[in-house]
Amino acid sequence: MRIVCTVSGGLASGYVAMMALRDNPGAEVVLYFNDTGWEHDDLYRFLGDLEQVLRHPITTDSDGRNVEELGYDNSALPNDRTPFCSRELKAARLHRFVQDGDVIMFGIDATERHRAQRLAQRYRKLAYDRSINLTLRFPLIEQNVTRAQIDAWYASVGIRRPVLYDLGFKHNNCAGGCVRQGKREWAHLYRTMPEVFADRERVEREMSDYMGRTLSFMSSGLTLTALREQIDAQPTLELLGDDDYSTPECFGVCATQQ
Repeated sequence: MRIVCTVSGGLASGYVAMMALRDNPGAEVVLYFNDTGWEHDDLYRFLGDLEQVLRHPITTDSDGRNVEELGYDNSALPNDRTPFCSRELKAARLHRFVQDGDVIMFGIDATERHRAQRLAQRYRKLAYDRSINLTLRFPLIEQNVTRAQIDAWYASVGIRRPVLYDLGFKHNNCAGGCVRQGKREWAHLYRTMPEVFADRERVEREMSDYMGRTLSFMSSGLTLTALREQIDAQPTLELLGDDDYSTPECFGVCATQQ
């Protein structure tokens, strides 16, 4: 039996990696990371720190494409409505990686029970389709782990938080430029990491030119160019909208995916 612990680059999943090793001495534990090719350099620093503290390697899996390249291969822009980057670069890779008898651990806490339920449904179907046995575990929920406990552990072992958290992001996905974001999060990216925003704006613009129609990462249809122009015209502008929410850590299952 293997224990496969998904490591997203977020604080919660890193803590679960520690739990997997601590609570299963002698077991075969695989710390598993999917690389989208769009990650912040500091995410790799964080994973390296985890490896050193845990004294355990992290297995990186990637099909070699980044999110932009995936978009061209699919002749579509991954966006808030169809975040197929999460499905293809993360979920599908993990689905191929797991084996009969594996226990899969996710860093989802009690505030995201709906995501745990959707993952459980997804992997029941996967197990049925492949005629294998899989067990899903959500240690943060099972052991009622709080955010304070997670933060205290990182402080105790001397691992610095991912820089995106310090910049005010609620996730550590794709260098702060996750395709699932709403206006407020994109505006925050523009104000904190304009170079990343500029690259995502370029992708949106070039993909629109390639497809011959205006494409947007946001469900409202507002383009990043239009958003940037709004902010430049009124720097203190607070942007609200139906597509505003706190983007979760990316585990390959998104609210809009079927």
